[in-house]
Amino acid sequence: MSAQVVSSVWNYGMTKTHQIPIDHLEYSFLENCSDIKHLEKILWLLRSGEERNYPELTAFCEERLWNLAPQSRMVMDIKMKEQNESVIQPDTENLPSVRSYSSLPTDIKQKEKEKKGVSKKVPQDYRAWDRIVDDAEKQEQSKTIHSKTSAIKKAIDTASLSPSQRRLIADNEKEKGNEAFRSGDYQEAITYYSRSLSVLPSAAAFNNRAQAEVKLNNWRNALNDCERVLELDPGNTKAFLRRAISHKNLSNYHAAATDLRRVLHQEPDNPVAKDIEGSDEENERTSKSEKVGGEAVGEQSDMGNAHDKPFPKKNGPGSEECRAPGHTQNGVKKDCGNGQQPRNPCEEKDRMKPTPGTDNTWKRSSKEVKPSSEPLPSAARLKSEGNQLFKNGQFAEAALKYSQAIENVKNTRSENAEELAILHSNRAACHLKDGNSRECIEDCNRALELQPFSVKPLLRRAMANESLERYRPAYVDYKTALQIDSSIQAAHDSINRITKTLIEQDGPSWREKLPPIPTVPVSVHLQQHGGGDPAYSSSQTTNPVEHGKSPEETLQALKTEGNEHVKKGQYREAEKKYSECLKINAEECTLYTNRALCYLKLSEYDEARNDCECALQRDALNIKALYRRAQAYKGLEDYQSCANDLRKVISVDASIAEAKKLLDEIAPFLTAADGLVKGQEKQRKKILIEEFGQQLNEIKSRKDETACADLLSVTEPKDLPVLMSNKLEEDSLLLIVRSMKRCLLPTEPDLVYQHLSHLSKAERFQIVVMLLSKSEKDEFRDLFDSLAQNQNGETEREAVLSLAREYEL
Repeated sequence: MSAQVVSSVWNYGMTKTHQIPIDHLEYSFLENCSDIKHLEKILWLLRSGEERNYPELTAFCEERLWNLAPQSRMVMDIKMKEQNESVIQPDTENLPSVRSYSSLPTDIKQKEKEKKGVSKKVPQDYRAWDRIVDDAEKQEQSKTIHSKTSAIKKAIDTASLSPSQRRLIADNEKEKGNEAFRSGDYQEAITYYSRSLSVLPSAAAFNNRAQAEVKLNNWRNALNDCERVLELDPGNTKAFLRRAISHKNLSNYHAAATDLRRVLHQEPDNPVAKDIEGSDEENERTSKSEKVGGEAVGEQSDMGNAHDKPFPKKNGPGSEECRAPGHTQNGVKKDCGNGQQPRNPCEEKDRMKPTPGTDNTWKRSSKEVKPSSEPLPSAARLKSEGNQLFKNGQFAEAALKYSQAIENVKNTRSENAEELAILHSNRAACHLKDGNSRECIEDCNRALELQPFSVKPLLRRAMANESLERYRPAYVDYKTALQIDSSIQAAHDSINRITKTLIEQDGPSWREKLPPIPTVPVSVHLQQHGGGDPAYSSSQTTNPVEHGKSPEETLQALKTEGNEHVKKGQYREAEKKYSECLKINAEECTLYTNRALCYLKLSEYDEARNDCECALQRDALNIKALYRRAQAYKGLEDYQSCANDLRKVISVDASIAEAKKLLDEIAPFLTAADGLVKGQEKQRKKILIEEFGQQLNEIKSRKDETACADLLSVTEPKDLPVLMSNKLEEDSLLLIVRSMKRCLLPTEPDLVYQHLSHLSKAERFQIVVMLLSKSEKDEFRDLFDSLAQNQNGETEREAVLSLAREYEL
């Protein structure tokens, strides 16, 4: 690849005039820039229209320059222009005509009047024309923009690019698409997303393109993109939601309802999914009949980020308010039967015992439910307003309302810890939606201080930590939430995702670096699965203990139901049954091994391993627990631990053919781990000079010895002198030697010898060696001594010593 191509990949480009970088033409740069001369050049460029017209950006640059340098010449020109425009404004059309006597005949007067009827327009000042934008010019400009967009190729040739360059170009094209989407040019956004996908297909790019297609009402294209997202990421909530919207607008109401149920399973409080689900149920009942309640939700065009920001709801007779059981439905008024207003379903559900007077806070229409005569408490009213703002997607305003409610509760004499915890949890949800992860974590911490082991603050804090790439505390929070409620599918999916990331980061010992996972008290389990939350308790099967059965009979009945679910392949339902059994008797090994089997079938390997370890704590030679833990280790790609467990199984009972078969299956992976050198030699590839130099410079700036060793491990030793060219310097040589000594020498001594041998043939090698200090030469000497000790034969040691003499040691 030429230097020009590389520069085009890594740089954004320069303007023709003044050679100003393109990324300087942004609000963020102008806001932080204090260089007057540079700002004047940028202002001149913006006003010239060389890089298209940006009136708002030009005005922002003028204001910034005005604030920094009021005496600047360009600022004085702007002031003079505004003064002239305000003072020199001829108003000739409103001036009275000069009265005079006319002696012309009547017919001539009439002709003169007709001539005077076509009055001449007095030309305005030239500066006034700057503010006039002709419609024809606008149309022409729009045509030009669309022609430029259509001229952009939707595919990029990536034949000669490396994987890192492809990833960079794909991210760059995706960011261009995001900018076009934010500016409202959805067709251009689709073009850039398509270019990104042609370089490197990703779930995020497919998802973003589906969102743009929804904006343009291209339901078929959006549906296809959502399908591709779900192929790459089967649990993607955004894809399910956008596919549901596409199905709804294509009149596939049953498929839309199925997708919405999946969304609500992962995000029970998603207001968009709730609204669309209600509309879909109505459509399924009425089939092709007339729409009820005004405009359908699926026809709303303001999609936004469906996962992070729900639809803003329309105000009017057709908009659906947050309904409770006492609302009118289809014009029929329903009463709760107890004289009270029903509970608001949008309220925070962490509360175990609802406080009277705080749940009935939504404003209803007088046609539906009569308002209560009692005034609402101030905190409850503020929380109600915050809930409505949150539902409408106004997260910042909702957070402000929750903050006011928190202050109101704190100012009261009897501070309600439960109410405060809910308000902090709600405000944390607003911060999470707005991307303020750190503030979300602070609110969740406060909520958990007031109400320990509350599920929603735990999940929100976990999501915020995961967004900040703090995977270990996120893992702990997800695990804690699953101890309270094991049916949260989103937590299971997140744990599997984080587990893979931690294995890549920390290797097989990743569990040792985790913070301790707190044990949830039994009282919290009783509150969670008892009568605390009506929404939860209604969805669970009735506990047979409440109907007079003994614990043993209940345990046996639940276990039998779980076994039946396993036979039918319904592993999630079976897992729930076994979990209920463990609440009754937590000492039975069979329950742990049975639930571990369900986790294995659901590909939740970490939970399966934990259950097997619980069983082994009670029975150290339990064959099922050992075998299923080996299967879990295989799923976690910890093949050495898997082999150890399988050998234990075979030593206990040599007749188990399944263990021998599984051991044979993982044998190639163990061989690959032993023959790491051969595997890494196969991965070596041809690296371009520009790419090698750039990567080495980045590694030097970070002084990252591990990254340098990785670069050397994929580089052919014979190519090293050519790749170094005449750029070999003292710091580069020291970094290479240190990385080989600490990272490569213990596992790949032959590769270290080859690199050292070929490195001595590079240009400027002798000069750099002469400039080394005594302490630096001692580092070289230690490397060669260690390398000589790793050699087997006398001849090989002599070769190492001979090579050391070339390094003047």
